Amino acid sequence: MKYTWGYIQGYKNLLFYLMKKNLYYLSAILLFVSCVENKNNNGNTNIKYSHYDIQLYVDPDDQFIKVKGNLKYLVETDSLDVLSFKLHEQLIINKFSVNGDSTYEIDTISNKIRWIPNAINIIYQTKENFKKGDILNVDFSYEGIISRWSPWSANVIGPEWIEMGLYLPWYPSFYGPFTYRVSIDIEPRFNVFAIGKATVKDNKRIFETNIPVGDLIICASKDLNVRKIELMNHSFKIVNCTLSDATIDSIQNDIKHFYQLYNEWFGRIEEQDMCLVISKREKGGGYARKGGLFLGGINHTDYIDNRLAYNRYLGHEIAHFWWTGAENNWEDWLNESFAEYSALMLIKELVGTEEFISRLSKKRDESSNTPPIWELDRNSSSTQLVLYSKGVVLLNELDDKIGNKRFLELCREVIRKNINNTSDFLNLLKEREGQEIGNWFEQSLKTR
Repeated sequence: MKYTWGYIQGYKNLLFYLMKKNLYYLSAILLFVSCVENKNNNGNTNIKYSHYDIQLYVDPDDQFIKVKGNLKYLVETDSLDVLSFKLHEQLIINKFSVNGDSTYEIDTISNKIRWIPNAINIIYQTKENFKKGDILNVDFSYEGIISRWSPWSANVIGPEWIEMGLYLPWYPSFYGPFTYRVSIDIEPRFNVFAIGKATVKDNKRIFETNIPVGDLIICASKDLNVRKIELMNHSFKIVNCTLSDATIDSIQNDIKHFYQLYNEWFGRIEEQDMCLVISKREKGGGYARKGGLFLGGINHTDYIDNRLAYNRYLGHEIAHFWWTGAENNWEDWLNESFAEYSALMLIKELVGTEEFISRLSKKRDESSNTPPIWELDRNSSSTQLVLYSKGVVLLNELDDKIGNKRFLELCREVIRKNINNTSDFLNLLKEREGQEIGNWFEQSLKTR
């Protein structure tokens, strides 16, 4: 195995914690998978998505977590050679096995992923010829003190606020959809929230969802509360710690308006229950996940006094329910540039063309000396300006060239066809608007 300094240091932190707390290990019983199941010809369990079944213990004061669980991993390719999972480098692995085989390796991830710099890679080389539809049983247990993350991290753990997901990989995460059931053992004075159906059993908070997601985010605080409203015939939960009812009313009304406009512009998407989590952290910005928005840094007076700025902020994240699916490499412009341009269109609708032009001009200036979008290094220091500014400028030029009516028709078609790569986008553009427009936009992506 290969060990990081953080992994070795994790042992020291863990030993100190156990001595200080004089903890005794408690035995745990894995929960059965909640999905409806049947058997295939290989004797495996047929499920529609990979499924986590996890027991999580959290000590917020000491930033200590202990995890035991099982993942039923659904093979989605015709052949599978390697399994790879991300986990925080300070967590000490007690067990990790695939179908009972524990011959995994730990890699330091020499090319660190920008948004999860404190992750290690758990690598399992398959011993059998697994194929699409097979189910692998991944059993795991680990523990440790998580005290290290980037200053700009949207995920943190501490006595005032817990927000743990793939940015602070507390569960063995992989790229792909999954369902989950997680049982959380935490001091009763902490309120807990996660996406999914919530129940309580034996003083543990349980969250489960059969709708596939790409992240398992746990939020907790002593003053966390949930306000449930109805939005477009579905449940919408606003999770926060300090906002007044009046501020929440304002946010609720704004969100409803944005949904209505996006539905009008881009077409209806699959309706689902949603949530907005307003984090107590001040850094880390916002991010969108299927079923939820997670935003930081909002307080009573700020939202009212800087409503337009927060409207753009919310508008961008809500737009990701339409603009999503492209991979987190240079193709991410199909997510981020479209979401940011959607937010700018909201600004135009809310306060007029002058503000829209002013913001567009600023984006043009700040991105003038940055690399092209095409094959952009996602870890580049220019990434933010390229995806959030340069891409917006190019989309506005396309909007002007073909006209807003046809631009919105193009957007609806991209969403309807689930286009998630640049090649397919350019083919659609050429098909709808002609070779000349398509070639011009392709060259713009490659050279500007």
